[in-house]
Amino acid sequence: MVLRKLMGVLMVALIVGAASFAVAGVPDLGLSTATMATSGQTLSLFNLPSGGGNAFTAAYIVGGGGQADATITVTLNDGLGAPIANYPFEDITLACTNGGQVMVPCLGGATADANTDASGVTQFQTPLAAGGWADGTTEVLIAGAALTSGGVALQMNSADINGSGNVDLSDVSIFSSIFYGAYSYAADFNADGAVTLSDVALLASGVGGACP
Repeated sequence: MVLRKLMGVLMVALIVGAASFAVAGVPDLGLSTATMATSGQTLSLFNLPSGGGNAFTAAYIVGGGGQADATITVTLNDGLGAPIANYPFEDITLACTNGGQVMVPCLGGATADANTDASGVTQFQTPLAAGGWADGTTEVLIAGAALTSGGVALQMNSADINGSGNVDLSDVSIFSSIFYGAYSYAADFNADGAVTLSDVALLASGVGGACP
């Protein structure tokens, strides 16, 4: 009888230990978080496939009003609530979609700046290498899965309007049709609510550029 009780206790301990092992060091999508430096406003990031677009610290305020800091800070915790240190930056990425609209990153072009530190923290500040556009929210993906805490109020556009991986005459043609036609955020690179000569200058800054 005593032996049977001991075996029961041992089995419970093994089950509990196995469950703890399963979550320790593995990012929990509900306990991990992503925050943007500027809250209460929707911001827009201008990207180029060459990586020569705006840094997150120089995002545009949607509707005009200049620029603001869109730095995204990610904190990774496991299922036990413990921070995950040295989690690979390659597995921490961004996605921005809205219906059929989508930000299209180059290979490795939308990863975090560094592995997580001892507190489980990393950031997005360096310019992305990306094309395409979307006026939805930006989500942080961990190994391809989005944090359940939700996205941040950051839209994305690029001189590579069609998301082909380079800025060429096809993008110039799309821009021209918007410039002389109906407004679209796709060509409003500084997100001030109008497509003007300032957007022409941003388009020109990317022409000829391509994914690395």
